[in-house]
Amino acid sequence: MLRFTTAVLALIGLIAAGPAHRQPIPATVLPQGEVPDPTSPNAQKGQEERDRAGKAFEERNQGWDAKTKKTMDTICRGC
Repeated sequence: MLRFTTAVLALIGLIAAGPAHRQPIPATVLPQGEVPDPTSPNAQKGQEERDRAGKAFEERNQGWDAKTKKTMDTICRGC
């Protein structure tokens, strides 16, 4: 029983000693109701990054679909 209690207390101590949740930096949080200007260079850059990420996602998705279809066709021809 003493070993069990020691183990439980050690686990609780490790959990309690873990890092605390990081709070967001105030400079990165937009105040309520403030919308960034869509014509600013940062907004355009962000839109371009989202477009690139969307295209990359579509390419990965198409590759996954092709791989899955190729693999599943050898296992199951359908019902």
